[in-house]
Amino acid sequence: MVVLSSKRQFMALVLLVAMSFSSQAEKDCKVLEGDYCWYVSGALGLTLLEPYENNSGWQTFDDKDKGYKLYGGFVFNEHWFAELSYSNLGEALFRHKNPGINDTLKVEYSGVAAQAGYWLMPVNNDWNAFVRAGLAKMDSSSNLEREHEQLNNFQVVFSAGIQWRFIDQWMTRLEIDSYDKDSLFIGLSISRFFGESEAKRTVTRTQPKTNPNLSPTPKALLTNPATVVTRTENPDKDGDGILNTADQCPDSVKGLVVNERGCPVPFNITIQFASNSSGVDAKIQQEIDSLAAQLRLYRNAKVTLEGHTDWRGKQAQNQPLSLARAQTLAYALMQATGLPESAFTVVGHGELKPVDTNNTEAGRFNNRRVEINIEGN
Repeated sequence: MVVLSSKRQFMALVLLVAMSFSSQAEKDCKVLEGDYCWYVSGALGLTLLEPYENNSGWQTFDDKDKGYKLYGGFVFNEHWFAELSYSNLGEALFRHKNPGINDTLKVEYSGVAAQAGYWLMPVNNDWNAFVRAGLAKMDSSSNLEREHEQLNNFQVVFSAGIQWRFIDQWMTRLEIDSYDKDSLFIGLSISRFFGESEAKRTVTRTQPKTNPNLSPTPKALLTNPATVVTRTENPDKDGDGILNTADQCPDSVKGLVVNERGCPVPFNITIQFASNSSGVDAKIQQEIDSLAAQLRLYRNAKVTLEGHTDWRGKQAQNQPLSLARAQTLAYALMQATGLPESAFTVVGHGELKPVDTNNTEAGRFNNRRVEINIEGN
């Protein structure tokens, strides 16, 4: 069994602690919308060592061993990542060609590496494949220092593998590392993600533009100039800017936006949500309060809320999430206005009705929304 030196134990500990602190320091990272920026991993595996046999008289008789690797990674976007690793690749055993020498020479291999990697599919997919390439600084040391000089050299390392993200913050990998000079590592790893990003929430509100000061000229004035229009005491009883003679909704509540017929104009509001969330934060609560103030102006209101998600995850989870978002806002408005439950209609579409691309962070943010339509008088 290979026992790590104090120096290597310290290096491994520093790597794990540094990556853990980095992940905490980056809790608010905004590299990925609603996903994670950092991960730490540990791997166990088998190694095939190909040590260089010079003319010293020693020859390899056991070039296979067990090894392990500790590494941390940073996710730049949905496809690109970088990793820093420490590997202990085990040891190769040599015997001397002279049968009179019974000593066994043990050469142990370890090193650190920095690699850049590429996922073939977006990182949040359950199943994925990846490739990596980088530079490693390898160290070889032996139990017989007089027979083997400790060597340090740089090597190019290429890697490939498949991974399964079985839980949101956990994944496992089957991976192969090939060092260009003297070793091959095949391992199974387990990884945990850290640093969930917090999406900015904005609310977009649109209302039809109308000019309440414009009213149609009474037809009688156009067809018969001699017609005398009798002035009434109050030609605009509900004060909406539309004369009583043209007002089809003469009892509109003052303050509502009306059309040329004097009837309240339906209006829409869109509220964005954070990834994988149906919760109400301070910003959303502010919009709820503003919307509730408008709803209180209606004598009769019909409110339709349609929830949506971005494409990440499966529709089986996205549809209930979109419905929960719509229900959350409907319940909050019901409590704030006193409107009956029958005034609200809620629908969840999941990921099926995007308004923007799902290939960018901004597009996915626009797709995580609840669209609210209000009609009534």
